[in-house]
Amino acid sequence: MLFFKKSSGFNELGFKRLVERIKKWEDYSETAYYDPPNSKRLSWGYGTLAPKNALKDKLTISEEEAERELIKYLKNVTLKDYAKIEKKYPFTINEVRKEALCDMLYNLGYTRFKKFKLMLKWFYNKREDDWHFIAAEALDSDWYKKQCKKRAERISYELDTGEFKKE
Repeated sequence: MLFFKKSSGFNELGFKRLVERIKKWEDYSETAYYDPPNSKRLSWGYGTLAPKNALKDKLTISEEEAERELIKYLKNVTLKDYAKIEKKYPFTINEVRKEALCDMLYNLGYTRFKKFKLMLKWFYNKREDDWHFIAAEALDSDWYKKQCKKRAERISYELDTGEFKKE
């Protein structure tokens, strides 16, 4: 079983798997869209931030560039956000749970992720066997109920069991 390097958050295989996982859930869009709908945030590619003028000027992004932007964002934002969380947890976190947490962080962003206060309380509770409570809190949310039901179910399963969910 592979474990991610503490310094970067992931080993090479784990990082590649995370990139493919995010690409699957986010889908690719060459044009800009509001993310979430009815918001002011413009996204494109695999959910990365689009330029403010992307809609007005009908800008597009290639799939290759979208993947480069995704990788850059994961390295510069998501993994750094994950490191803030992990440093407060006293036990080793296996690769599956790390990947699930990073997927959730990418989808929500750190600010919205921090609103899962009860989940984080369980996480920082200093007990290695509280993963089922952490997983349950992910499902007790509008994120699950209104936004990403299947994705949240997968993340919750992986947080609870520490095993990748079979497709």
